[in-house]
Amino acid sequence: MSLITSCEEEKEGIDCSLHYGTLVDPRDGSRYSTVAICDAVWMTQNIRYEVPGALKGPIDLGVEYGLLYNYEQAQIACPENWHLSTDKDWQTLETILGMSKEELEGTGWRGETIGQKLKSSTQWNKGAKSEKKSTPLSFRALPAGYSDGTEQGLEKKARFWTASEVDAETAWIRALGIDETKIKRSTEKKTDYNSCRCVLD
Repeated sequence: MSLITSCEEEKEGIDCSLHYGTLVDPRDGSRYSTVAICDAVWMTQNIRYEVPGALKGPIDLGVEYGLLYNYEQAQIACPENWHLSTDKDWQTLETILGMSKEELEGTGWRGETIGQKLKSSTQWNKGAKSEKKSTPLSFRALPAGYSDGTEQGLEKKARFWTASEVDAETAWIRALGIDETKIKRSTEKKTDYNSCRCVLD
């Protein structure tokens, strides 16, 4: 694995510097952009490693949108020394972006503008616009959709697995919507297919 840090930046409203870099996945040579914020390093692109059975969507989503994985597949999607983001990882990120402690453990749509801050400044072309100024982390969440047996939400929704199980059949996810500025915390069936973001161990 190769992780190269390329630059440092400070953003208004965030209490620590951001370090941007690039990861090369040794398994297939794919390159991913990353951001180090406080004590965590996140990929700022959806993982696209070809686990058997992962979905490329109704079109070949490829480099830009990544692949969609069920929960079991998601556990092996991230490269060595990286892990599928956990519910706690997301809560830490949400706190950095200004979510209140009262909302962190809540479910449904939370954090007035947290979701908007995570969206890419492109691709969300309708609904609540993602202005460049509202993406302070360059997290670049894209509306890759999801599948619960049929393809859903392409160009309208983003759903991300977390590694955090609720029970034998469900796990926590995060979701963004084209007409929503908030971020959704909910549980979904492990048989669904969602995008994945990886965090450095």
